[in-house]
Formats: sequence, C-alpha cells, structure tokens
Amino acid sequence: MSAKLLRPSLMLILFCLILIGTTFTINNTALAETTTFTSETQFQIPNYNATVFFTEDGTYSQAVLDNDTWAFKELTLSNSVYLNVFNVSAQDCNITIYFSSIFRGYLRAQDSGLLQYNVTGHGIQRFNFGLSPSFGTNIKYRDLFVRFSTEFFTNNTDVVHPGEEWQLATDGTVTVRGATTGVSIRYVDYTNQYNDTTLPFYMQHWVTITAVSLFLAMIVIGVVLRFKAQRTLQIEAKR
Repeated sequence: MSAKLLRPSLMLILFCLILIGTTFTINNTALAETTTFTSETQFQIPNYNATVFFTEDGTYSQAVLDNDTWAFKELTLSNSVYLNVFNVSAQDCNITIYFSSIFRGYLRAQDSGLLQYNVTGHGIQRFNFGLSPSFGTNIKYRDLFVRFSTEFFTNNTDVVHPGEEWQLATDGTVTVRGATTGVSIRYVDYTNQYNDTTLPFYMQHWVTITAVSLFLAMIVIGVVLRFKAQRTLQIEAKR
C-alpha cells in the first residue's frame, strides 16, 4: 500500500475505533471508589425509627439516605452478590438483610434474586431492586413471590398473595406490612426477553438500529476516503 493510501486507511480505522468506543460505553474503563461496610454497620433511618443491617460484609460506590430511603449503587456483598442499584427503607423496625448467592449469576444482570431478611418490630419495609419499568406495571414481565419466612425453599404454606400484607408499586417497589419475624422475596424480571410494545419503535430496537447505523457510517466513510485518495493520486499523476 502506498503512503498516500496508507494515511486515509489509518484515519478510517481510527475513526471507527472512536465511533465504536463512543457508542458502546465500557463500564470498566474507570474503577469507582468504594466504601467498605461490615455486618455491624448500621444504616439508620432516624425519621422512621428504623435501622438496616446486612448479614454479609461488602462494599458500595454510593449510599445516600434520600427521602428516608437508603439508595445504594454498586452494592457488592462478600458472598459475590452484586446489585447495581438497590433501595431499602424501613419504619418502626430493624431489619437484617441477606441476599442468597444461589442467584448471583442472575444478579450480575440485575434481573433476578432472592432477598431474605429478619425483622424486629411491627413496622413496614420497602425494597426496590432497580428493575425495568415494566416489572411494576406489567404482570407478564415478572415473577414475584413473598413468603413470611426466611426458609424460602422448604415451606410452601406461607406464600402471601399481593394485597395480603404486601403490595407492589408501579415503580417496582415492594412494600411489606405484615411481617413479624422473617420474610423472603423472590423476584424475576423477564423484560429483556420481550419487546415492550408500549415503548417507541427506536427504543424497542435500539441495538439493531445502532448496529446498522454504525455499519452504514463505516461504509460511507470508507467510500469517501477511498474516493479522496484516488482523486489525490490522479492529481499527483497529472503533475
């Protein structure tokens, strides 16, 4: 390849790499600072007379008490469970939370998990797992089971139906009101297996649209650069 053609080719390759890097953000390019906590760490909610504990040690990149709710980002527990987003609140009680590691493969994708917790006091507990908007609004996109027991797999008689001491809000928040000792919450979000027909067309098919747009852009840029290179050679040949 001649030096005159090499430069446009390198420019094309560089542009494509920049375009790909801009379109598909790599989350691991920068490591966020994390804060460590232990099973003794108290996440207090003073206005609600409540405290939240975790049975496992762990880390998080952010934990903010906002509107009497603890909002965690990049919560990582010592049993390998990871949640990109997790919000928890309690009122007139103390709760100790455990996420079962049996679903850690799903939790990496933030779409499934098993939360178990013990509670002391007759209060209210609220949880939001950062799932898709469709989880709370469309029943066909979810499985959600609540049992008033921390023994989720051994007792089939304590399943509590929606409206019977617990509710699911449209934003995906699970509110439990009738627990006195322990609770298990099993959730599965199937949204990524369906196209949400309520969304605009471009949001339903954004991956395909992005890929096709990127491919077409590469072709157009390649043709333009090739034409420019050939034009340059022709001008040089006439001199």
